[in-house]
Amino acid sequence: MTHEDRLLFLSRARACLRDLGLASPEDVLDAPYPAQAAMQRHYGLVSRVIWGGNPDALAALFSPSPSWRVATHTPPGPHRLLFIDGESDPFLYEDDAGERAAWRHLVSALRGEHRQR
Repeated sequence: MTHEDRLLFLSRARACLRDLGLASPEDVLDAPYPAQAAMQRHYGLVSRVIWGGNPDALAALFSPSPSWRVATHTPPGPHRLLFIDGESDPFLYEDDAGERAAWRHLVSALRGEHRQR
């Protein structure tokens, strides 16, 4: 995984949690084995976030609002797009510095702050 894929994988883990109906860290930790197995590769990342206790990372996984996701740009390449509900334009990034800026933008949105890019 390249560094600029961390936010993409966090987004995919969030989508997996939503699909399985796991809405809190407790839900994940108490999930029966079939649910944990259904998470496949996301379980390791999710459990590290939970045990790490970073409130921003926990909010990114479990906060119901705002909804957000990261997508790859077409044609395939290093570009990623961060979409946050309620924002008209996605945040485009393609390298580590851009991913850090996208993370700060997401955290700001999760905290209810409005920051201009």
